[in-house]
Amino acid sequence: VTPGYLCLCFVELCSPLVYSTYTFDLHCCTYPVTPRCLIIKMLITQIKYSVVLFFQLSLLVIDLAINAFGDKIRYNSGLLLLLYIIQDSLQVLSLTVLFISIFQTNVFQAGFVELLYARFRGAVVTAMIYLLLTVCLQTWALTERWDTPLSYSWPTFMGILYTLQRAASCFHYYCYKKSILCLTDPRLYDDNWITQQIRESR
Repeated sequence: VTPGYLCLCFVELCSPLVYSTYTFDLHCCTYPVTPRCLIIKMLITQIKYSVVLFFQLSLLVIDLAINAFGDKIRYNSGLLLLLYIIQDSLQVLSLTVLFISIFQTNVFQAGFVELLYARFRGAVVTAMIYLLLTVCLQTWALTERWDTPLSYSWPTFMGILYTLQRAASCFHYYCYKKSILCLTDPRLYDDNWITQQIRESR
C-alpha cells in the first residue's frame, strides 16, 4: 500500500464535502456542497437520511482501512482469512443497504425503475466488479501464502489482480459515495415533487 493510493481513496471519499454549493438534478446528479450545509440540511430534513449516510460512509472507510492495513497481519493466515470474510461481508452489506435505500424512494414506488437504474447502475456495477475482484485476490493470496505467510510470493497474475482490485476500489468508492449522496435528497421521497415532475414531463 502506497501513500498515493491512500490519498487517492481519501479524496474519492471526501471530495463532495469540500465544495461550496449544493445542487441536485434527478437527470444529472451533481452536488457540490459545503460540509456544514450538507450536515445541517440532512439533520433538519430527516435524521434517518443522515444516519444511513453515515453508516454507508463508515462501511467505505472500514473497507479502505482493510485494503490499506490488511497485510499487516499476514503473519497469521487464520486471522487474515477472518479479516477477509469481514471485508466481503461488509461489501455485501453496503450493496444491500444501497438497494434498500433505492427501493424506499417514492420514485421507485411510483414505478420509475428505469430512471433509477440509469442513475444508480454505475454504483451497482462497480460494487459487483469490486466485490468479485476482492474475492479473487483474497483467494489467490491465501492460497499462495497459507503455509508460508511471510514469504515474498508475487506471481505475475497476482500482481495484475492486485492492481485491478485497488483501481476498482477507487471507482467503487466514488460511484457508491455519489449514489448515496443523491439518495439523501428529500425530494426523492416527496409525492408532491414527483407529481410535479410527471406533469412537467407531459
